[in-house]
Amino acid sequence: MRHWVTYVLVIGAVIQPAASSACYKYDPVQVTLRGTLVFQMYSDPPALGEGEQLGYFLQFPSPVCVSGDPTTPVYVEEKGLREVQVSGTTKIFTLLSGLVGKQVELVGTLRHALDKSAPTRVYLQVSHVE
Repeated sequence: MRHWVTYVLVIGAVIQPAASSACYKYDPVQVTLRGTLVFQMYSDPPALGEGEQLGYFLQFPSPVCVSGDPTTPVYVEEKGLREVQVSGTTKIFTLLSGLVGKQVELVGTLRHALDKSAPTRVYLQVSHVE
């Protein structure tokens, strides 16, 4: 019985909604997102003093949504997302550097940006690349 429960949890973690029919969920649910990886410049607000930054973004072929979570007020529903900023470890970023401009499948957890000046409303904390 214990092995069966583990198996169901693992299978459930990789099954994701189609972008057009259902919304993804925020952390702690692990999601798999597919799209084009880009490395682009974005601006921080002058008050932060950082100026121009470079970052990884995952662009979707069609808009996606993320369901809100009433137990976590910051996790509000977001619709029509065309891209998310990608966050990860140095090891993940090293791996991503060779995939810019390509179709990729990234696995991780979605989080809502806390700062309204963030380049995207939602970001993906990447755990691995498939």
